[in-house]
Amino acid sequence: MTKRNQITRLQVEEISGVDKAAQVPAEALLRKRADGLVTKNEFARPFLTSEVRGHQHVLDDTGAGGETSWLRSEGEENGHSHSWVRMLDGTLTIGAADGHSHEVLLMTHKTASGGKEQLMTETKTAAEAQSEAVQKSIADLTTRAERSEAIIKLNAAERGLFDGFSPEDQSQFLAKSATERADAVRNSQDANRVVYKSTSGDEYRANDDVRLVKMAKDRDAEKQRMEKAMSDLLTERLTKRAEVELSHCPGTVADRAGILKALDGVSGAVEFLKAADASLAKAFTSQGVSGGGGVELTKASDRLEVLAVKFASDNKLSIEKARAEVLETPEGGKLYMEMDAEAAA
Repeated sequence: MTKRNQITRLQVEEISGVDKAAQVPAEALLRKRADGLVTKNEFARPFLTSEVRGHQHVLDDTGAGGETSWLRSEGEENGHSHSWVRMLDGTLTIGAADGHSHEVLLMTHKTASGGKEQLMTETKTAAEAQSEAVQKSIADLTTRAERSEAIIKLNAAERGLFDGFSPEDQSQFLAKSATERADAVRNSQDANRVVYKSTSGDEYRANDDVRLVKMAKDRDAEKQRMEKAMSDLLTERLTKRAEVELSHCPGTVADRAGILKALDGVSGAVEFLKAADASLAKAFTSQGVSGGGGVELTKASDRLEVLAVKFASDNKLSIEKARAEVLETPEGGKLYMEMDAEAAA
């Protein structure tokens, strides 16, 4: 038999806490709780294990795992402890040591009478807890896969509406039938329909700030007023030019102003029109003589005929067509009125 020494006089001067002791663990465990310590689990407390071989262990439920207290079984010389861990579902599982294991005794307040606490043996084994964790993981993966598949099946309009929802509203939207989703898209589009499109191409919708829509309309109206004012000013300027620079050209003043506007920016166009007007101006000057005697043509009909002959020559027209064209010019109109006056006299 091994001889043992017993210490009868012992003075403790220091107590140190280590995670792994060098000597055989003591059968008593001293702990000091800090004031104001708050654990993650408000119901955290020491637990007792079930009794096996005449002994029970204590474990402190304050973390993800640890060691139970150190004890000896009845009739055995050496003591032992057990490792314990917290499973994914929160249950505590005790590992085997010295050829056996224990279960955790849980506290419950659900008593039928008296309201006293009673001990209740945890029925879940480590295998059952692990199986439940695996089943829960599979269920979560299945749910996510079904959600992803439902999202993929959404059309472009439905996906656009779906992306703007909160996670809770997204789940409700996916739970709708195809008809209900189509109605939701249609209602959303109607609520956000285009109410105004600016001249610059910007679109304003029903849910936009009404002040922005009004500003866009006012801006477009002001732009139209400015464009009209500029157009009127340009027309006035071209009209004055047509009266001065193209006074001998055929057509009304408005027609000649339109020609100037159409040819604005065309290289050499203005010079060409001025030269054409100068050439036509000579046709309106009385230069011909009758009978070869040097007598100037005084009759309006004679001067009109001279204009028609020159117009026909310059424009390669028949004399009949040239006469009709000359009558449409301002000078031809004046000569025609003189002819009427001469006839009346």
